[in-house]
Amino acid sequence: MFSLSVGLGLPDLPLGLAGDSIALSSTSIPQGSANGTTLGTASIVGSSTGTPVWSITDTTGTFQINSATGVVTVLSNTDLASPGTIPISISVSGVTPAVGATPFNIAVTISGFLLEANFSNAQFEPWVFW
Repeated sequence: MFSLSVGLGLPDLPLGLAGDSIALSSTSIPQGSANGTTLGTASIVGSSTGTPVWSITDTTGTFQINSATGVVTVLSNTDLASPGTIPISISVSGVTPAVGATPFNIAVTISGFLLEANFSNAQFEPWVFW
């Protein structure tokens, strides 16, 4: 095992421990997104090797993760009905060195709105410009 000495009286740290982390390609999703909508993809940032096996902790049950690909999708859109944040944590196993679980706050953003106009009974006055 390799170690890194920082020279400050701190214990030696295994290489990779300080730098490897989990990233998520997107941390926001539009309000009202349908079940099955992709939020983003988890990945490892650093030098870990092995075959990642992904898992997610989401107390709201809004998101799920594909354990092989790291793709996070909407499982139940109930909590996407209004803007806010949903805390999740993503973990990975099967890699060396081990990478700790990473918390993310997923922003539920206000989706665009459709302005509907009905002109079926409209009356238009002709304008004359001199």
